[in-house]
Amino acid sequence: MYYYLYKITNQINGKIYIGVHKTEDLEDGYMGSGTYLNRAKLKYGIENFKKEILQTFDNQDDMFKAESQVGNEEFVEREDTYNLTCGGGDAWYAASKKCKGKVRVRDKDGNILVVDVNDPKYISGELKCLMAGRIAVKDKDGNIFSVSTTDPRYLSGELCQYNKGIKLNRTQEMKDKIGKINSIKQQGTGNSQYGTCWIHNNNDTKKIKKEELEQFIKDGWIKGAKFNFNLLAKEKMSIGSKKMKGSKFMLKDGKRKKVKRDEIELHLKIGWNFGWK
Repeated sequence: MYYYLYKITNQINGKIYIGVHKTEDLEDGYMGSGTYLNRAKLKYGIENFKKEILQTFDNQDDMFKAESQVGNEEFVEREDTYNLTCGGGDAWYAASKKCKGKVRVRDKDGNILVVDVNDPKYISGELKCLMAGRIAVKDKDGNIFSVSTTDPRYLSGELCQYNKGIKLNRTQEMKDKIGKINSIKQQGTGNSQYGTCWIHNNNDTKKIKKEELEQFIKDGWIKGAKFNFNLLAKEKMSIGSKKMKGSKFMLKDGKRKKVKRDEIELHLKIGWNFGWK
């Protein structure tokens, strides 16, 4: 088994990613799996990335130790890296059920630990979460990285909060191909509506199995759907308000963004106001 520390470089913009890998084949083609790195590979093409093995190790513990020393907090805060969190075993914990209910923290001496989310020292604030007070952002050139929530560029609106997910620029040919595949998949039992129908009465509308239809008709129900769109609109607004709980939209100089409640006071001090438009 081989254990090594590697660096991947974007040969177009010079940004780098530091990671570790465990393998039985040094030529397995592994090119990193960081979230931001994977998005960059989609954007620029994997052929524009170069990988270098920086150091090899005899065991996994030494490998992780080296990663934590190189991929430290200062390294993660740099804008020329794709690393989202400090090194030292994140990917391995994320790939294991052992990580459930765990969090990576730093103690007062700067040591990085993995503790239970219910650990009294973590709850009290004695142990600080490594990503506490940080946020993923995107700059005007589309580069994605993390900064402190008090970073002046984030507070001014120069850096916008990055929403998870990638917008895919699909050609019409790709869309037609996907549509054809989905149309086949959704035929017969593959269709979520297969074997069902809608019925309604004066107070309600619901979907039932077709074999139940005759009995419902005898009980006074009518085949077909009848929706109260005013009620649906209210329910949709209610769901939206629940999603917004804990945040507010704020405006400044024509820019708008959603701000967490614990950041509102700071934004108000530097000229942001509540509002949508």
